[in-house]
Amino acid sequence: MNQTLIQKLERYLPPKHALPISESICVSIAEKGYHRCAAALQNAVFAEIRLGKAGLDELEIRRLFSLGKKLIATSRTNKVLLAHAVLCHAPLIDVEIDACHRNQLITAAKKQGSKVIVSHHDYEKTPSKSELAEIKKQCFDAGGDIAKIACMAHTDEDCDALLSFADPSTVVFGMGDFASHTRIASLFLGSPFAYAALDCGKETAPGQLTKAQIGEILARLSL
Repeated sequence: MNQTLIQKLERYLPPKHALPISESICVSIAEKGYHRCAAALQNAVFAEIRLGKAGLDELEIRRLFSLGKKLIATSRTNKVLLAHAVLCHAPLIDVEIDACHRNQLITAAKKQGSKVIVSHHDYEKTPSKSELAEIKKQCFDAGGDIAKIACMAHTDEDCDALLSFADPSTVVFGMGDFASHTRIASLFLGSPFAYAALDCGKETAPGQLTKAQIGEILARLSL
């Protein structure tokens, strides 16, 4: 495990009474087909299903979201898949802030009792703190129960700016290998959960750590 990553995290260590728990790690699953997705869920307490990559039909979505797991339904481009997940009472759905179908999905999700994550992604840079504050406000104004802000981070200043918005209603982290530590540090600072890859080579975003790697890091930090 990269010692530099451990050192970066040490400055964010939480008090002993506020340690993150295993339920705070959401495994991002982008396996192809129902059986592979279901198998990946066997050892997961909390997971995100990347519907656009899974290639599931309506019946398979219903079966998957009936397994009794805490699941987030995510699809960046296909509103039909998300709509199916909403009808299947997905516990959470993730809707991009600038999605053309955003309002309809959020309204439907609220009626079905699903919690809504409204997301903003910037794959090039981290905006200024004032811009980040406005993005966070827009996520909640759109109807989000949780705001998710993920930006490419190139400097320590980028990482600190992003982490300054971590709180119990905001999932925030920097993308890219430089900012991998922010995915764990955000938990220390109050974010409700953090995303992890199912395994090496199955990352769904730049700089994403695996669930096993996060477990190893927490063990090395004696948490």
